[in-house]
Amino acid sequence: MLFLTVLLASCSIIETELRPPEIDQTHRFEADYYYLLGYEAFISGRWDETLGYYRKALEHDPKSPYLRTQVGHLLFRKGDLAAALNVVEEVLRDDPDYVKALMLASEIYSDSKRVPDAVAALKKVIALAPDNEDAPMLLGRLYYQNNMAAEAIEVFNKVLLKDPEDYFALDFLSSVYIDAKEYAKAEELLKRILEIKPLDSVHFKLGIVYELQERYSEAVENYEAALKLNPHNNQARERIAQVYVRQKLTNRAIEEFLVLSRQQPANADMHTRLGMLYYEGKDFERSIAEFRSALGDQPGNPTVRYYLALVLEESEKFAEAEAEFRKIISQEPKNINAFLHLAIIYSRQKKEAESIKMFREILEFDKEKPEVFLYLSLAYTRINELRKAEEVLIEATSKFKENDELQFNLAMVYDKAGRFDDMVRALRTAIALNPKNAEALNYLGYYFAEKGMNLAEAQSLIERALEQRPESGYFLDSLGWVMHKLGRNAKALELLEKAVGFTATDPVLFEHLGDVCNSLGQKERALQFWEKSLQYHEKEEGLRERVQKKIGDIKKIP
Repeated sequence: MLFLTVLLASCSIIETELRPPEIDQTHRFEADYYYLLGYEAFISGRWDETLGYYRKALEHDPKSPYLRTQVGHLLFRKGDLAAALNVVEEVLRDDPDYVKALMLASEIYSDSKRVPDAVAALKKVIALAPDNEDAPMLLGRLYYQNNMAAEAIEVFNKVLLKDPEDYFALDFLSSVYIDAKEYAKAEELLKRILEIKPLDSVHFKLGIVYELQERYSEAVENYEAALKLNPHNNQARERIAQVYVRQKLTNRAIEEFLVLSRQQPANADMHTRLGMLYYEGKDFERSIAEFRSALGDQPGNPTVRYYLALVLEESEKFAEAEAEFRKIISQEPKNINAFLHLAIIYSRQKKEAESIKMFREILEFDKEKPEVFLYLSLAYTRINELRKAEEVLIEATSKFKENDELQFNLAMVYDKAGRFDDMVRALRTAIALNPKNAEALNYLGYYFAEKGMNLAEAQSLIERALEQRPESGYFLDSLGWVMHKLGRNAKALELLEKAVGFTATDPVLFEHLGDVCNSLGQKERALQFWEKSLQYHEKEEGLRERVQKKIGDIKKIP
């Protein structure tokens, strides 16, 4: 009771200062008593009880702007914006200059997206109470949150004129400049804060500023400074790791993530990041271990399981990869990527029937991806089911009429089937759809050169292909072969020798070099190139017999 009496007395003194002198004091004790009970309930988190006591206090002092505003505050905290605003606007109708009500009104208006009303309330507070430190900060923050950068800068600069060391004003102003990409100004403000007091949060923010400018060494320096001030600032360590990732310093990035992983052993995200880094570094065993650890923490995470399956596939652990992809499909029956990779796994194991089945399953629920049709046609082509490959591509080209890659692959099927007129027609369609399709340009040009027809057009087509890919050994070989067909063997030799610098293991290129040298009377060089061609004969069907005959023929000549 003594404690209660002291509190009531002190509350009474405060209330006297808050209440205008003309308010009736008749029921003052009862109002203070219920207010105190409400306050005790409030700090204990019993908000409904608090509201009851505050309203009871108002029964004894119904005109108190302080009590009414407190009720508004509580309603605002409870999320009842309409009721809170109704209360505070009633207070302001009775007392338009009551600062506490204006401050509360600004918050309610802000949360209700009534920005002009919030601004007006805060400006009025600043005019009524120039020494109020909260109103300018709230106004500046309001401007900042609503992308009113110029207004925010003006307000924060006024705060700093009064107090050049106001940490919050400096910090908010730096954020405004960061968003505006005025990094030099942000850097200056953050350094001013550090002169006042070294804080890990400020070093972290300064690190972000440097990182955004790709000043990575300075970024790392500030992140490390943040860690020295606060060894538990995991965000700073994460940023260091990310900087190393951007710089492709994979081992350093791994070191940082390992520290984080040891601090947070159950953090699936850390294991996933480590898994990705190990994967990029071709350390598949460690990558697999990290992804499995991540799955141990999040067994239902299909993304992590997908990464694990990819690494298993890459490391040729096909059975395990297949098992993981099938688990994904059981979770997500229409996960196209899982189906595609299953098909690729089967194809890599020469299980084309299973691969085809997978592609067919995809097309049962999704026919909107041209690459699925393309992969299916390639699978049929690999088993020499050319009619089925053609059917798939005909369906695809009728559905995706502007897709030049489908037309190109249809041309390849016609080529394999010996249907050369159809092949030329499909290649011309691909080029019409995409005049920069380098593969189609080169293939048609080379075909004409092989047949010894349309050589001027062949040269033009291949030159257009080389404009897209000037360092393609295959395209240079094609152009060299056109020159040979045109009788310009010196130019042909120059182009073919250049091609070897980009494509050093192509048997057809060496065969062409031998043919051109033979045409130039360089018999010994021709033999050398033909023999070199035979070293890679398995890459080109029929080449071995063809080149051996050329070698035999030249050796018969005395």
